[in-house]
This record gives sequence, structure tokens and C-alpha cells, in this order.
Amino acid sequence: GYMGRIESGSIEVGQKISVFPNGLTTTVTGIYLGSTPLQRAEAPTSVCITVADELDVSRGDIFADPVNAPQVARKLAADLVWLDRAALDMRRPYLIKHGARTHQAKIESLDHLLDITTLSQIDAEGKLATNEIGRVTLRVGTDVPFDLYDDNRATGAFVVLDPATNATL
Repeated sequence: GYMGRIESGSIEVGQKISVFPNGLTTTVTGIYLGSTPLQRAEAPTSVCITVADELDVSRGDIFADPVNAPQVARKLAADLVWLDRAALDMRRPYLIKHGARTHQAKIESLDHLLDITTLSQIDAEGKLATNEIGRVTLRVGTDVPFDLYDDNRATGAFVVLDPATNATL
């Protein structure tokens, strides 16, 4: 079986599900809460599910309804709240932690800053400093399944890490 947390919605025995980022589809044959079998489970429950087919599933993969599938991409746009004392450096590599998986990432552009007083976009002038909020475009080394943050915070958010120290940036 596959163990994980239901982050949104529900799952039930007999339901078709897909695994992302690879998109393989199967049918749920069992749901277990500990050793107790369930017909249906809802967020935010941690469960073990069994499926009809043998699948290549890795830590951090997302099970989802194929009709309501997450987006899968290597290039992402995101609003970052920068917490590190050192400003964002677009020349260096970073890591992003998305769910249970960590990916290598490179910031390709700093598009603008958010003025927290007026909530307007302002020119970033190439700098994102401590406690500033900026829109960035980043490229990730592998496919990332995600939802828009407004639709699902759990699958629409990530944390930027320093690859040398693992510190949250």
C-alpha cells in the first residue's frame, strides 16, 4: 500500500486515481486507517491505500482525481517572501521543498516586488532583500505536480532552501 495524507477532497474504494507527475492511472482497491478498512476517507486524514495495478510511485508523488489533475511543470512563477539576511542571488542554485520532495531550482528572473503598503507591483531593480515579497520565475530540475496556491495551499506552496546549509530562505 501507499501511505500519505489526504490534503484536500476525499478518496473512496473503486475510485479512479492518477499518480503525478507521471500521470499513470489506476483504481483504489482499499483504504486503511491503521488496520481499520474504510470505504471513504476525507482530508485531512493520513491513510494507506491499495491500488489495482503495480505502479512506480516515489516519495512526494501526488495521487489525484484524473479529472481534477494538478498541473505539472518545470518552470514556475511564484511569490516569495524572502527571509534570509542575504539578498536573493539569481546566479546561484537553490533547492525547493514541495510536499515530501526536494528539487534543485534556479531563479531565472525577479519580475517585480510587492509594495505591502499599497499592494501595488514595483520594480525589483534586480534585488529581493530580507522581508520583501517578490514575484519570481524559477526552473526546477524535475517535473513538479502542483495546484494554484489559491486552490490548494498544501500542493500550491513550497519552501526555498540553501543547498549548502539546508536553511530556509
